Amino acid sequence: MLPIKVEDLFRRLSYGPLSNLSLAKEGAGEIKEESQGKIVDYINDGLLRLYSRFLLKEAQLILQTIEGLTRYELAPKYGQAAHLADEDLDTPVYILDALEPFQSDLIKVLEVFDTEGRRVHLNNAEEPSSVFTPRPSLLQVPYSVNVMALSLIYQAKHVKLEYDEPEAEILLPDCLHSALLAYVASEVFSHMNGPENSAKGQEHLAKFDRLCNEALENDLVSTSTSTTNSNFEKRGWI
Repeated sequence: MLPIKVEDLFRRLSYGPLSNLSLAKEGAGEIKEESQGKIVDYINDGLLRLYSRFLLKEAQLILQTIEGLTRYELAPKYGQAAHLADEDLDTPVYILDALEPFQSDLIKVLEVFDTEGRRVHLNNAEEPSSVFTPRPSLLQVPYSVNVMALSLIYQAKHVKLEYDEPEAEILLPDCLHSALLAYVASEVFSHMNGPENSAKGQEHLAKFDRLCNEALENDLVSTSTSTTNSNFEKRGWI
């Protein structure tokens, strides 16, 4: 997975799908400064779509259950890091992220392990010890326990790009660069007035879907499959 800088993506958009637009300086290799924020928003949206469709990044968090509590919102405000920064924060603490603050980058939980490294059943109604995700950012532990730590391996988002960081790196497999360009182009044209622009937007969106499907069909994306419990080891649990 080779990185590409935001400014390089601007250049490719200007030379390519946006070359006839004034915001891309008619193919001069740049995006006008006043339009860069909007384009970065579209890039972030495209990255979220790609990181949701393909397993491009995995991460872990450690959750310590609380007796009597069965529903755990997977949000930074329930983490140790948030409470260290704001001691008056009036929320329970069950995400053990003091060393590596949780970035709210969760797309969905993939696997769950206990402190012994055993896989916990996930969304299996036939197993009494199963945990559940009624929605992606909520873990339900329907059985009563005193103290138990769980390691959650989850599909993670790309780091959010900021407007004023043209040298920020986008981590994406080479085969998906063109798909991201197509998605951004579809957003640009779809937000322009006129039936021709709307049709152009749909054309680019169809290209995005086609390129994604080709990557899947040809197995071009090497995804992460790590199921280790390194965070437990780092924190001395096992």
